[in-house]
Amino acid sequence: MTYKPHHQPVLLKETLELLSPTKGETVLDVTLGLGGHALEICKHIGNTGTYIGLDADEANIAIAKERLADYSEQLQVIHSNMAELPNVFSGTVDIVFADLGLSSPHID
Repeated sequence: MTYKPHHQPVLLKETLELLSPTKGETVLDVTLGLGGHALEICKHIGNTGTYIGLDADEANIAIAKERLADYSEQLQVIHSNMAELPNVFSGTVDIVFADLGLSSPHID
């Protein structure tokens, strides 16, 4: 599977301003999708941070992993729906992110 570079996350600037991720933080993203937001947040949390991403769609996960290959050391991906969060994750995080908009690949 090859990442499709035409996909751009919506409200990225606003998301980064609101979440204000910093070096070393742990971020839980319950809607990893194609990894657009994850890519930018990983840049902010650096190699001392941890990014945990959940997604129910295996195709999305494959694309996100490819897109986030430069951050694989700080990335944990969980194949699960966010409704199952209590069953698949029990750690502590600094930021929780949920992009609850429409998934353009699912519409396409």
